[in-house]
Amino acid sequence: YERCPHMSKMWKANQGEEPFWPQGVKLFKGKMYQYEKLCVPISMVERVIGAHHLLHHHIGRDRLLKEIQYRYPLTPVVKLKDAVYRVKRQCNVCQAAEPPN
Repeated sequence: YERCPHMSKMWKANQGEEPFWPQGVKLFKGKMYQYEKLCVPISMVERVIGAHHLLHHHIGRDRLLKEIQYRYPLTPVVKLKDAVYRVKRQCNVCQAAEPPN
């Protein structure tokens, strides 16, 4: 979280002698949550999407996109549709199963 440009401010605010967390943000077992949703650093977004893609048995792009939006408070900087598209394009199972254009 410290190296993520969009989460470092919240993270560093808690590291001082008098920690201050913005409303709805808390730390639990070394992970940061915002309104009960796990915060994901930008560098980890595609890995998290890939894990959900496999966990949910290669679900479609739109359903995967909704699942990620429901579970994680991602910043607007993350182009979520593009990230989901890249994960789906890298999946050999999905590429073999999708009909040709």
